[in-house]
Amino acid sequence: MAREEGEMGSENMKKSTRLLAIVRLLNERPHTTRELASLLNVSERTIQQDLQDLRDDPLYLQLKQEVRYQWRLLGENTE
Repeated sequence: MAREEGEMGSENMKKSTRLLAIVRLLNERPHTTRELASLLNVSERTIQQDLQDLRDDPLYLQLKQEVRYQWRLLGENTE
């Protein structure tokens, strides 16, 4: 079943592009996994895997899961 291309990309969006899009979206404001999945036209499981990859990658800012399961980026000076 084909999906229409969304604002951020399509079902075939490259992982590296999607990771950068996640970082950009989280810089704007906190998002739930469901929101990110909807915006990027992927499954929530894909977003969960991408967030884990971002947490494991020292090149990306540290991610923190907040209460209510929203994600945000932590800056260097944030505890």
